[in-house]
Amino acid sequence: MLKHLNPLQAKIELIKQVASSEFWASVDVATLEDLRRELRGIMHHRQKPTGPQSLPHKVIDITDGGVEFDRRSSNIKSIDMQLYRQLVEKTLEQLFDTSAVLQKIRRGVPVSQQDLDSLISLTLIQTPDVSLELLCDFFPESAPPLDFIIRTIVGMELDAVEERFASFARRFSEDSRQTHFLRLLKNHIQKYGAITVEKLYEEPFTTIASDGLDGVFAREDQIDELISIIKTFQPSSGASRA
Repeated sequence: MLKHLNPLQAKIELIKQVASSEFWASVDVATLEDLRRELRGIMHHRQKPTGPQSLPHKVIDITDGGVEFDRRSSNIKSIDMQLYRQLVEKTLEQLFDTSAVLQKIRRGVPVSQQDLDSLISLTLIQTPDVSLELLCDFFPESAPPLDFIIRTIVGMELDAVEERFASFARRFSEDSRQTHFLRLLKNHIQKYGAITVEKLYEEPFTTIASDGLDGVFAREDQIDELISIIKTFQPSSGASRA
């Protein structure tokens, strides 16, 4: 058998099913959707008509059978995400004092999948309309780990942030501009759980120096160490979404 016919052979039973009159007498929307997904990869192999068509296209009137489709409009997805994040934040704030898993996340401590599963269950009990797993759906491609997404919503404990910068601050914050820059940096991470290097060249950091990070810390070793600290707040490259 020719190699290009292998996909057709694998779907032969489905093709026979669709070709039968009995199938079309009782088909419903859900079945059609399943078949569409199964056969869409081989539709380019179908026989093309070469002459005028003598029969009209078949029209099938199918009731929806109670099947509902929920579509999210892409042009308002950012608004949807913001509203959902606010709902998640409000729910999680009520668990700050009772959830050991959430406390670990807010301190930047790694958590296990079992930890996340328990937090997901606890959140659903607290607010049935909030599923933490849905947060990953707002990321179209490679979503960061769920614990990191949660941390960007609830932020970090300030003392946990201070600990990572303590050594750098003692050695390198030599003037008022550097002290102010570090204060803004730590406050941002406390609120959002992390920061990208690019943001250090935007407001409010450019209000201290127009060159941002480079305008405040002139020594290359200072900049390199500060960037290394900032990267510790990002998920590791090997981490995966929940």
